Amino acid sequence: MNKFWALVKQTYKSKIYSKSFFITTLISIIVVALAAITPQILNKFENNDDTKIALVTTTPSYIKTIKNQVKGVTIQNGVKNEESAEKLLTDNKIDGYLTITNKNQNLVANLKTLKPAKEEVVSEITNTLQSIKIENSTKNLNLSTNQVNSILTPVLFENEVVSLQKKDVSAKEEKATNATVIAVLFLIYIFVMLYGSMIATEIAKEKGSRIMEIIVSSVSSTTHLVGKLTGILLISVTQFSILGLASFFVIKYLGSKDLSASVVETVSNIPTQMFLYALIFCILGYLLYGILAALIGSIVVKVEDVGQYFAPITYLIIGTFVMSTFAVSNPSATWATVGSYIPFFSPMLMFVRIGLTNVSMIEVVTSISILAITILVLLYFSIKLYRGSVLLYNSQSLFKSAKKVWQVAVNK
Repeated sequence: MNKFWALVKQTYKSKIYSKSFFITTLISIIVVALAAITPQILNKFENNDDTKIALVTTTPSYIKTIKNQVKGVTIQNGVKNEESAEKLLTDNKIDGYLTITNKNQNLVANLKTLKPAKEEVVSEITNTLQSIKIENSTKNLNLSTNQVNSILTPVLFENEVVSLQKKDVSAKEEKATNATVIAVLFLIYIFVMLYGSMIATEIAKEKGSRIMEIIVSSVSSTTHLVGKLTGILLISVTQFSILGLASFFVIKYLGSKDLSASVVETVSNIPTQMFLYALIFCILGYLLYGILAALIGSIVVKVEDVGQYFAPITYLIIGTFVMSTFAVSNPSATWATVGSYIPFFSPMLMFVRIGLTNVSMIEVVTSISILAITILVLLYFSIKLYRGSVLLYNSQSLFKSAKKVWQVAVNK
């Protein structure tokens, strides 16, 4: 046991104090900070000044209505005709001028500007003119206020999706859960991809430098394999803890009030069990792919070949992630249900189903049990293969190397 913890400590310290750990952590914090403050920076550079326009109309009441109702617009006074307005526009004293005329009991408006007007200004003017038209039509037809309101009341239409598997939660909880599911999918993907390749690289590096021969002479291959998995798991927990705390302070002190309030509301509405399931599936997914990564690292002769040998696992993880993102929009699909029991897919797919549908505890326990048993079986065979692969130095293809490793393991 002392040798095991010594190996874990050595693996942990070698990465924690490395420049790569510091740089990747710092870059991640900077990315979070930029994401938090970028909207505020863009708002400061955005031109929020009111649009200054002149109104040309023969109906003075229109000017008063637009001045009172249209937001983001300043009206230029003293403009009586279109020629005067056009001169002000060409002299850059106004941003545009609006002509309003009555034709066949209908309003015709024309906004002339030197550059495209802001969409919100156009929308405000359009809505105001529409209300003026309705008011004029009401007076001409002698309609009462109640009659007008009755005509303009929109049809009440709702689309209610009835599903026996849909979770019975509030709108806020559903929104928070959806955000959590998507966030955890990215977390599991990054967690497995980043630290899985780190395991393979670490073992390949030790093997390539022949340090592995010294290590396996003092500790068993089982202790070495499990020690590497544990050490890098602790590294991942440390790095994500740092990023989590840094993100909290960045959002709280650098982010906008709306962002901070949104994050607090989302986190507070996440069901407690979701945090537990996220932790379980992150760890189990890490162990499943980590064991495969360790085996890949033990087969590789040169560190430069890790990427090539690790490619099948990479494709499998990417495929699982893509399937899970599709499952978010349709978590009750048959393929998502079946995939949630297949070990290589279940860490992501079952988590999606738990978050977005009513999954019975029996289904959850079954999926986790199958995944745990698969990890134990994979660990058993990996340890047997590990014994024959860590000291194998022939440069062959992945399948030939695996075949050679299996022959060595069987003969031991």
